[in-house]
Amino acid sequence: MQGLSKNQVKYILRLNKNSYFRRQEQKTFIEGQKVVLELLKEIPDIVEYYVVRSGFEKEAKRYLPSNKTYVVPDALGYKLTTHTKFNVGALIKMPEIKLAPKSLKGLVFGLVGIQDPGNLGTIFRTLLAFDIKDIILFNHCASPYHQKSVSASSGAVFRLNLYKYEEVEDFLNNLDLPVYALDIKANKSYKDIETKKGLFLFGNEGRGLTKKTLEQSTEVIKIPIKNIDSLNVAVSVGIVASHFSPINQ
Repeated sequence: MQGLSKNQVKYILRLNKNSYFRRQEQKTFIEGQKVVLELLKEIPDIVEYYVVRSGFEKEAKRYLPSNKTYVVPDALGYKLTTHTKFNVGALIKMPEIKLAPKSLKGLVFGLVGIQDPGNLGTIFRTLLAFDIKDIILFNHCASPYHQKSVSASSGAVFRLNLYKYEEVEDFLNNLDLPVYALDIKANKSYKDIETKKGLFLFGNEGRGLTKKTLEQSTEVIKIPIKNIDSLNVAVSVGIVASHFSPINQ
């Protein structure tokens, strides 16, 4: 293992702070032992190199290739972390997200304009827990490979089938799957729906789904609540995913 240079530290910090630079470089830096282990298990080929803090080398040698691993002293390592202490991370080339095909079957969850990467990561972890693996990101969601998203997902992002599509309304045209759109003003509860297939759509908390999207949907459904006016989108996804999950059928 060799030492991480100051220029490498500067590059990683720029990636962490500048979303435009991340998109331009198509790279991101992720951290956390659990996340890195998931990455190693699922798609190790996207890793440019690993970074470990000084003093963590012995642990890291158990699973990281020495020829691709750099050591950073604590004096610099603390700059790389969003947590209390940095142990291990990886500079990765972001996997290409494929365009969503209209031939998807079974349960598919569509996220429309979700901007908070932490929410996105929590959704990924939740859907994987309920064995729902096909996810479409519509209308310029936050990057699924943002450090906060990867961290919140506990590495689940590397075990899902992620797709993208620019405009949700365009995707819904001539779609074979039934479409279930979540809207707080709907008359019908999600509990009134019986299905083992369909595209479930969730908008962001601020704007929700557009009128056009709701009109194009097979059913507009809600999660009945009282005392507050809305739920966090990750919580909403979890409630619906639990109800329709194949593991609960």
